[in-house]
Amino acid sequence: MIKEARFIKTILVTLTVVCNLLAIVLLFFNKTLAVVLFIGYAIGLVILLGLLVKERKEEKKEEDDNDYRNY
Repeated sequence: MIKEARFIKTILVTLTVVCNLLAIVLLFFNKTLAVVLFIGYAIGLVILLGLLVKERKEEKKEEDDNDYRNY
């Protein structure tokens, strides 16, 4: 599960960077395609942030389950 999540996050980061760079370059040549790529960038970024928040909540729950400060 951890390897799959890391793989998905790596793909999403790569996708968002490529979409952003291509959109900036395409602003000079094809504005409609640039807007589509910016939308793809935004969608990828939202999904990536959602995955990071979900992962952090799972880590926090795991830390709370293993918290032995109050004997």
